[in-house]
Amino acid sequence: MNSLHTKMLKGLGIPIILFVVALLTINFLYIDHQLKELSYSYIGSIVHEANSKLVVQVKEIEELTRVLAAYLRRNRYVDESRIQRLIDNLLDSDEQYDILIVRKPLVIEGRIQGNNQSQLRQRRFNDSDVSKHQHYYKLAQQHATWSHFRYEEDGWKTSYIVPFETAAGHADGIIIIDVSLYALVKKLSTIHLSDNAEILFSVRQDGGEIKTLLLDSKVADKTEILTLNLKTPNTVKVSTVDVPNTAAIQHSFADMITTLKLSADTIRINDRLDGDEQTFIAQLPSEFSPIVQLIALLPKEEVFMYIRRAKILETISVLIAFGGLVLLIFLISRSISRPIAALSERVEVLAAGNLNISFPKTDSCAELNSLSKNLNRTVRQLKNYFSDLKRVTAQNEKINSEINISRDVQLSLLPQHREQNKIDNIDIHACTLPAKEVGGDFYYFFKIDQDNSALVIGDVSGKGMPAAIMMAVCLSLFKAQSANTPQPDVCLQKINRFLMQEDNDRCTFVTLFYALINTRSGELIYANAGHNPPLVAKKDGRIEFLDEEHGMALAVAENVRYKAYKKQLDYGDMLLLYTDGITEAYNMKAEEFGEQRLGECIARHQQTTDAQSAKHCVQNIIARVTQFSRGCVQFDDMTVLCAVRPKADNTPQHTATESAFSKLKIDIDELHKLLSQYQTTIRYELQEINKVVNLIESFCSDYRINDEIATDLCVVLDEFVSNVIRHSQSDGRAEFIKVRLAKKANNMLAVIEYPGQAFDPMQLPAPDIHKDGHARRVGGLGVYIARQLADNIRYGHADGCNILMIEKKLAN
Repeated sequence: MNSLHTKMLKGLGIPIILFVVALLTINFLYIDHQLKELSYSYIGSIVHEANSKLVVQVKEIEELTRVLAAYLRRNRYVDESRIQRLIDNLLDSDEQYDILIVRKPLVIEGRIQGNNQSQLRQRRFNDSDVSKHQHYYKLAQQHATWSHFRYEEDGWKTSYIVPFETAAGHADGIIIIDVSLYALVKKLSTIHLSDNAEILFSVRQDGGEIKTLLLDSKVADKTEILTLNLKTPNTVKVSTVDVPNTAAIQHSFADMITTLKLSADTIRINDRLDGDEQTFIAQLPSEFSPIVQLIALLPKEEVFMYIRRAKILETISVLIAFGGLVLLIFLISRSISRPIAALSERVEVLAAGNLNISFPKTDSCAELNSLSKNLNRTVRQLKNYFSDLKRVTAQNEKINSEINISRDVQLSLLPQHREQNKIDNIDIHACTLPAKEVGGDFYYFFKIDQDNSALVIGDVSGKGMPAAIMMAVCLSLFKAQSANTPQPDVCLQKINRFLMQEDNDRCTFVTLFYALINTRSGELIYANAGHNPPLVAKKDGRIEFLDEEHGMALAVAENVRYKAYKKQLDYGDMLLLYTDGITEAYNMKAEEFGEQRLGECIARHQQTTDAQSAKHCVQNIIARVTQFSRGCVQFDDMTVLCAVRPKADNTPQHTATESAFSKLKIDIDELHKLLSQYQTTIRYELQEINKVVNLIESFCSDYRINDEIATDLCVVLDEFVSNVIRHSQSDGRAEFIKVRLAKKANNMLAVIEYPGQAFDPMQLPAPDIHKDGHARRVGGLGVYIARQLADNIRYGHADGCNILMIEKKLAN
């Protein structure tokens, strides 16, 4: 196998040698052609350079004149001072030009120059101006134009004429700028020429003569070299000035008439032999006027001499470079192949997995040195990568562990993970499946008192950790508010009021459904804050959605009022609460699971033998939704809570509260319906009596009861509740006192329920109101006043439960 050195010699050396030989052959074959092309290009560039310098000045004059004409066309009344200021702002050249502005009855004339050196004067239009004005206006023929050159005392001149009109299109005046030939071509003297080269300037006069002027600092600008009369083209007048190449110039005049017809960008080059003298003649019509022509004269031998010398030097350089190139290819291939072989050996070690290796610096080749540096950088990056990989892996494991802990903490807040899923005779089961590790869905159920239990389900907007934090806040608020304010509508109003007081930069909102279920009678009181409508599956198979008008979601707006609704759950009925993750689950056809499929799933469950099992119902729903959305990513949290009121043969016996009410010979079912809405629970502390006062105020406000009766009721309940707190003895089965209010016909009912041994506040000894305050025994006066304010007070006790019922008639 050939070495890299040999391959580089063959691959690089042979093609380069063949290319150099071919390049030399082509160079010698076309050297004459190149000489001629370079000569033409050289003299053409001289003419073009001269023309470019000429055009720059001409364009400045033309632009200045057009701007003045436009200004005069717009402004009828102007004076020489305004015109002078405008010219000073526009003119940059140091050359001097004569200007004449004719607009009857005024004439502005003078000399203009850059650097604010213009001098203008204004006078009246007189008879001597008539012929001049008519001559120039006729010459312009209503268009801007350059005049023929004319010879005056101070040299050859031409004029740029621009007529201007009124707004109605009538002739208004004319602007004439006289430009000397010397001013136009003065800068052409900066063009680098040899001693035997010349640039001539040909102009055409009105009389039909063409005069050629020599542009040379040695000769005055007025000097005429040749004069050609167009009427007699063969007659050429030669001046007495001694100018080189005069014979060549005279020969070129034979083609003068043809040359004047060339376009502005066309160069005509005559290659003539004049005795022993060979001269290039380049002619170019001026770009600003067809009556002006530039002529360049250059000796052939002088042009060829520099080009031939350059070609000889080029050939010698190529031959020297060719020999050096062969040697350089050999040395380069040798210097490259050795370091590459060394790098190849070390790369094999690196490929084997050994990262404890370095690549040496290679000074012989920058590319190989860069390759060594990059390989060393790669080794360091690999080491850093594996180090970072270990660190990131450890961090991810820690983050995943913290997320799992957060998930466990969040789930531990839900009752399913720490309590039995049954409250008295209500079978309850729930399940939540977050879309991420943690979610914003939540549910809760707990027993408020012996007869009532609370069910709640909520959905926080968004997903992930922010939603989980908001979920924990809402759940804590619900626990705190529902214990003191079990009425669903009032509880939601308080939670919403609290959330609106907090910072909510993410604009997170919460939908929530709160239901209060009487575990004995089956009465359901609920309020909905923008949540999905729950459904009730009746024991006869009917499905009813609780789709009454609901209130706004929580944390959206302040002072939102929610409305409470009632529903009766009979034995065998089922209440199902769910979040939108259930109904909005999608399948591969982009179809939603929807409320209809949910209702059908519940209907099928009701026909099974497990119809009375809340757990089986939840499992069936989750399984059905999972099967429906198989293959699709879960994009929202899914939560289901099911509560079943078992059939009558499984109902428990009367509670202690019911037994106490039965002692009073009261219709328990009717009383429960009346007392279920306005109630509060307080601890055995005197400061808790404020909750009772707040409950009375809310009740009286809703029923529009006057302040006098409200005050009487506050006094009565304050007295009896404070006596219960001070004197009753709790048996430890409960640590709260429940106060409930209701309105029946024209009477107001208040029920105080407290546990423990029998304690009737009305049995306290009555005070002797006929004695003065110092002689009367302390105590009993408050109960006496309360009995006087109330219309009827009844007391009952059974199974460790005390009931005190107070009636107060309302005014007609």
